[in-house]
Amino acid sequence: MSKPVATLTFLGAARTVTGSKFLLDLNERRLMVDAGMFQGAREWRRRNWDDFPVDPATITDLLITHAHMDHSGYIPALVKHGFHGRIHCTPQTRELTAIVLRDSANLQVNEARDAARGGYSKHNPPLPLYDEADVERSLPLFHDVAFDRDLDLGGGVHARFTRAGHILGSASIRVWLADDPQISVLFSGDLGRDQHPVLRRREEPEGATSVLIESTYGNREHPTGDEEDHEALAGLIRRTIARGGSVLIPAFAVDRTEILIKVLGEMQHAGRIPPGAHLHQLADGLGGT
Repeated sequence: MSKPVATLTFLGAARTVTGSKFLLDLNERRLMVDAGMFQGAREWRRRNWDDFPVDPATITDLLITHAHMDHSGYIPALVKHGFHGRIHCTPQTRELTAIVLRDSANLQVNEARDAARGGYSKHNPPLPLYDEADVERSLPLFHDVAFDRDLDLGGGVHARFTRAGHILGSASIRVWLADDPQISVLFSGDLGRDQHPVLRRREEPEGATSVLIESTYGNREHPTGDEEDHEALAGLIRRTIARGGSVLIPAFAVDRTEILIKVLGEMQHAGRIPPGAHLHQLADGLGGT
């Protein structure tokens, strides 16, 4: 019997922190972990339009660590170009991904329309990477995966999702070959800090012979407490309200906004900022405009 063959190919998140896509060939299965969009500088965003390095139709399964765009935003484009396999993720990731993908498609369609009207695109006509119809074709492919349960992907290939503590539903994913203990790969996904004000803490996954770990903040120390920052924010809010002003706080729509709402509520409860009758909180977000 021939020895199992495993091949790992980086299709993104190399020399940049966005566009996460990892292709894992195990025997007769071709898996991809994450399908993120490239973001940031124009030179990186243009890569979303490059021909995909492999035929998407040959990918048997797509495993998604979490719903942020740099890990899930390319899914509709992948489906548009022929992917028809299963998309595995936690239920929370599935629900969040549906929201962010619909929002992404809406933004892209609007940007393409504005470019056509303004004549500032070199493409004629300017087109979105994908539209709402592509998103809706993608959503039926999603299949829920529970944390800490073995997922049989066929061909002797298994996977397990463990809590990563990054955003709601985020997971680290371990993939292994049942017949060969020397073939196992752990994809950390994005990892949360030990103290998250809303989420359960990340869990330590089982070890693997190969580990791909994110290192966005690998060269720095996080502060041990947020109290000093919270007091600075409370003071700013008090001074602004006292002179009849409004406070605008930019925050990521997924995870950061709910943390901010929680912190503001705690500040009001503790009397550090004016109560609700004198301070109205309005939160805008995905699909909110």
